[in-house]
Amino acid sequence: MTQNIDNLESKAGFTEDEIIQAHGANVGASCAKCRKPADRQVFVEHLKKSEVMYCDKCGGPIKPDIVFFGENLPQEFYEIIASFKNKGDLLIVMGTALAVGPFNQLVNEIGENCPKVLINMENTAYSGFDFEDADKYPERLFLQGKCDEVVTKLAKDCGWEDEFAELTKNCKKVELPEAEDNQIDSTTKDIVDGMDKLNINDNTKEETKEVKEADPDESGPFMGFFAVEPKKECPHCTPEFITPMEEFADITINTPCYGCGHTKENWVCMKTKVVGCSRYVNSCMVKHNEKFKNPIALSFADFSFWCYECDSYVISKHLNHVKHFYPQKFGAESASHM
Repeated sequence: MTQNIDNLESKAGFTEDEIIQAHGANVGASCAKCRKPADRQVFVEHLKKSEVMYCDKCGGPIKPDIVFFGENLPQEFYEIIASFKNKGDLLIVMGTALAVGPFNQLVNEIGENCPKVLINMENTAYSGFDFEDADKYPERLFLQGKCDEVVTKLAKDCGWEDEFAELTKNCKKVELPEAEDNQIDSTTKDIVDGMDKLNINDNTKEETKEVKEADPDESGPFMGFFAVEPKKECPHCTPEFITPMEEFADITINTPCYGCGHTKENWVCMKTKVVGCSRYVNSCMVKHNEKFKNPIALSFADFSFWCYECDSYVISKHLNHVKHFYPQKFGAESASHM
């Protein structure tokens, strides 16, 4: 599973069946409205001239085959998330701040019974995924350092030096400081011990670990998936502009747009409960905001909240509405962590 859009995994030898490029790959182009594939070279020529290329089928704008902020991820990403629950032997997270959703929710969705290892220059607690708090998250382990160096150390410690050297023979050689050998011995042992404690090698054993209840005072409501850090002190996130979650019972993620009838990845106004399509379709939610000046809206694509007045993603204790819509997209069981 990768967030990269530069197709590095394919260049490294992975086939399409072995990877999920959750944010797409910058190797093709297609229509933003009807998804019809377009000629990549012609698209590039338009870019060079600072011109917009339009679809010859529906007239929509042509864009590269990557996921822009506010757009939905490929359907296969959501399907594979649903199939992961409590089935993984080990989750390795490498070289990411875990700040971009919904990709970062893999850490939660795979379940507490799967050991998780973060290989990164720094812990990701600031993004809501702490890998150093062993008391709260005993299944998580943080390996600090550069990905190349840590992976090379692990291969050496596990006795896979020859195989690893063959796999990486065309890559830049990583020199390991001898003084760090004892550290990696301990790290690898921690991974193995953690896997044994969680019984991940014995699928016949019943899971007896108590599920932790989320502390709403500590973590706040489940906000959604943000591609950038949301604003925490929005002056418009008040009851004046936010209708309580309970009153959205008649609204679903498939409620059609009030203006054009579009039913996929719409937005909903937090004040009026009006559902409108995004700026990538017919901009009906933008037009609704311009007319009625209700600033807060929720995206059904990534469950993020947007304030039109602040021109920013926002979070607030008053915005707990994802709890109502999330199970509609991912299933009731997937909402157990909220």
